[in-house]
Amino acid sequence: PGRNLILASGEIQQRVYKSWYLAVFMDTGSVSGSDSSLINVGEGKYKYGAGAGVVVLTPIGAVEVAGARPLFGGGKTWQLEFSVGAEL
Repeated sequence: PGRNLILASGEIQQRVYKSWYLAVFMDTGSVSGSDSSLINVGEGKYKYGAGAGVVVLTPIGAVEVAGARPLFGGGKTWQLEFSVGAEL
């Protein structure tokens, strides 16, 4: 647990058919109890993850199903992610 969060995320989507898209993404971030430890990038406190998925645009917003996993020694467990609605 911590009181400070830093997060960066990037996603690229490519239309494959009408309102269907393929997506790839990468996320990185850190949680800390002190402000100064968020700045120390070289200490290995940042975790990285990447994944790919399918996005469908619907009247209620994007529906996305993706698989993701940690990178760089952060574990080998795949996670299934599901989201519905507008992206903020």
